Amino acid sequence: IRSAAGLYVLPGLVDIHIHAYAGADCMRGEDDVRRMSEGLLKTGVAAFMPTTMSAPIEATNRALRAIQAVRDMPCEKGAAVLGAHMEAPFLCEKYKGAQLGECLMNPSVEAYEAMTRGTDCVRMMTLAPELPGALDMVAYLKARGVVTCAAHSNATAEEVHAAADRGLTQITHLFNAQSPLHHRKPGVPGAGLADERIIVQAIADGLHLHPDTLRIAALCKGAKGMALISDSMEAAGMPDGQYDLGGQAVGLGIAPVGQLLQQACNNAVTDHSAAQAAGRCQCGIFHGWFLRFRAASRPELHTNGPGGFLHSPFSPIIA
Repeated sequence: IRSAAGLYVLPGLVDIHIHAYAGADCMRGEDDVRRMSEGLLKTGVAAFMPTTMSAPIEATNRALRAIQAVRDMPCEKGAAVLGAHMEAPFLCEKYKGAQLGECLMNPSVEAYEAMTRGTDCVRMMTLAPELPGALDMVAYLKARGVVTCAAHSNATAEEVHAAADRGLTQITHLFNAQSPLHHRKPGVPGAGLADERIIVQAIADGLHLHPDTLRIAALCKGAKGMALISDSMEAAGMPDGQYDLGGQAVGLGIAPVGQLLQQACNNAVTDHSAAQAAGRCQCGIFHGWFLRFRAASRPELHTNGPGGFLHSPFSPIIA
């Protein structure tokens, strides 16, 4: 018997946007995806969606095949792979962030089918809705059960709403790598906060978003309209050193930027993100329902009686 006095009993966390963890990166192949699965389970993550970065078509296809292999033959003691989240390559150059610009392109069914051939694991895709062909791509993905999100985008609010009309349902890492919120030009974040059809993902590490910004988002969207994500890279859970992010070298703990990155990576280790949000925002929504943002029980663990876990609010996120 173990005493849990003063502790929390939480359902398994679900991370729908995570590139890498503890030195393992989903773009490197099946062994790394399995290492992510096993490592994440130790942090309290029950399920996750390995998230791809911009890469040549063949490299993306290899990554998706690796993700599918782990989904189809899970680790005995690891977080479940729900499917893949493709964060590239249909993104805007201006807001590419850490994505490789030379691998970005306008949305097309031909490119998507080339990247995903021989697989059926893609459950979510992030794209820039203002790009030529994006609205048709959203409709194409919706018809195939793939959730579409907007980010790495210079879209106007009107363009985001138009994408929602075609089936877009989420904003990836709200406020980050997207057109800014202005009182006359609300951009991607303004549309995401105002449109009731859209769920917003947020990185609650204390660096990507100011606590007041996170609080505003929570008050606008409510518990069912937000999903906390880690968006972590391989440096998460690791000591200082040289790491890789989308093919770019990153020094963790080296120079001021590296020190900020270290703090972000430490804060984003996934079993702490929901508590980070609750503690930083001092917002009733986070304190009352912070589990609903990114944590959900595995279906087989649901209990609905007194003291039972909350129903998973994430069925519309990955369904």
